[in-house]
Amino acid sequence: MVFIGSYALFDFVFLAPGLLLAAFFGSLIQRIAGMGFGIAVSGFALATYDPFTAVYVSAIVGMGVTLVTLIQLRGHVVWSATLPLLPPLMIFMLLGFWLAHMYGQIPLVRSAFQAFGLFLIILALATLLRGNRPGHSPLMARPWIGGSFSGLMSGTVGMPGPTIAPYFYDRGIVGTAFVASICPMFFITSSSRVVLGAGVNFQSQDLQIALAGAGLAVLAVFVGGWISHLFSARMQRGMIIGLALIAAGRLAHALLSNT
Repeated sequence: MVFIGSYALFDFVFLAPGLLLAAFFGSLIQRIAGMGFGIAVSGFALATYDPFTAVYVSAIVGMGVTLVTLIQLRGHVVWSATLPLLPPLMIFMLLGFWLAHMYGQIPLVRSAFQAFGLFLIILALATLLRGNRPGHSPLMARPWIGGSFSGLMSGTVGMPGPTIAPYFYDRGIVGTAFVASICPMFFITSSSRVVLGAGVNFQSQDLQIALAGAGLAVLAVFVGGWISHLFSARMQRGMIIGLALIAAGRLAHALLSNT
C-alpha cells in the first residue's frame, strides 16, 4: 500500500493507541448524539502532536466521519435550518482561525479564547436544560448568533458542537434529523482546517496514523448507525448535555492551567 510504506498497521496502534481509540469511540458517539468527536479526540491528539499537527490529524479523521454520516442520512437533513447557519459559520470560523494563528501563542489571548468558549458553552447548557420549546431561547436560536458563535468556537478552541445544539433543538430538530442536519457544518469546519493547515510540517507517519484513524472512524459510523435506534431523543439530549459539560470542564481546566 502506498501510504503505509514500511509501517504496518500494528505500528500505528502501537504509536498512538489513545488517539486511534478516541477516533473510534468519538465517531461512535457523534453518530449517535450528533457531536462528540472533537471533544473525544482533541485531548489525545494534543498529547501526541504539536497543536497545529493535532488539529490537522483530527480534521482528516473528522472529514471521514461527517462525510460518511452525511451520505448515510442525507434524506434526513433539514436544509431549511442548516443553510442559514453556513454563511456566519464560515465567516467567523475564518476569523477565529486567523486570530488563533496570529495571536494564539500569547497566553493572555489564549486564555481569552478559552474563557469566551467556556461562557458560550455554559450559555448553551442553560438553554438546553430549560427545554426546547419553540422561541424559548431567542439568542442562541438565531441563525447568525448560533452560526457565528460556533464558527468562533471552531476557529479558536475547536469545539463548535455544544454552542449550536440549542439552535436545532429550539426548532424541534432532534434524533436522526439533528445528527444529519449538523453534518454539513462539521464537514465545512473539518475540511477548512485541512485546507488552512496545508502548510503544516506533516510527516508521512502522521498521515498514516490519520488515515488509520479515519478508517476506524468510518467503521464506528456504521456501528453507530446499527445501534442508534436504541437511543431515544431524550437519551440523545442527555448525551449532548453530558458532552457539553465535558467540554466546559476541559476549557475550565485549560483556563486554570494558564493562570
